[in-house]
Parts: sequence; structure tokens; C-alpha cells
Amino acid sequence: MNKIILIIFILLLTGWSGCKEKTPSRDNIPEIKNQLFKLQQAVKQKNRSAIDSLLSVDMLKKKLTSDSLLQFVYNIPERYDAFEFEQFGGANIIYSFDIAQIDCFIMDSTHLKDRPIVFKLILDDKVWIFKEFEEGVTETSDSI
Repeated sequence: MNKIILIIFILLLTGWSGCKEKTPSRDNIPEIKNQLFKLQQAVKQKNRSAIDSLLSVDMLKKKLTSDSLLQFVYNIPERYDAFEFEQFGGANIIYSFDIAQIDCFIMDSTHLKDRPIVFKLILDDKVWIFKEFEEGVTETSDSI
């Protein structure tokens, strides 16, 4: 009798796991792009509170705040007027069900791709928020 129950349980478990979504929804792409656009606008305006509203608590605990991002983007601490930030360009998005990575470039009006940056995001209560950022590499990173 126990063998029958075990077999039924295994069949139910196998059937249930087969019904699960195998790949993450493509609906995540516009949502992730929208978060990057919001961050880009906040960085352009040097709006610290708007930037901080897009960051995860874990990111803030790592001392990755609006100030550190602005310093990183504008490349000169406490003198943000030396670089005319225009966009996070050339974005390449890699994502799973609850983690995403955006490889892109910090660009001014020249659109040079010499300042790569990597953003990592997490899905928190159906909203993609930034988990960390770091200097990127010129090739797409495979790790999330």
C-alpha cells in the first residue's frame, strides 16, 4: 500500500512540476527596461531620492547609495558638472524568474562605449529593484 501511495505522490509531483512555467515571462523585459529608464532619468536630474527609491535595502546596506552611483557615473566625487551624462546605453538584459542583470555603458553625447557598468536587479513583490552595480567589462557577463 505504501508503494502505491509513493507512486501516486511521485506522479502528482511530476505532473505538477510539468505545469510550471519553464522560462521566465517576456513581460519582464519592458519592466526591467522601464526601471533602467527611471534610474537613467533620476541620474540625469541628479535626484538622490528618486535614485534611492529604486534601490533595494540590501544595496543600501552595502553602502551603494544614490551618492555612490552619482559619483561612479559622473566619475568625479562631489563635482557632478564635469561629465554630461546622457544615458545608460547599449543595454543587454539577462534575466531569470527573480534575478536580472543589465550590462550597459555610461554615455555622454559622444555615445562612446568605454565606461561599462553592470546592474543587478531582483524581483521584490512584483517590482524589479536594483540590487547592486559595479564597473562592467566590455564583454557581456554570463553570471547573474
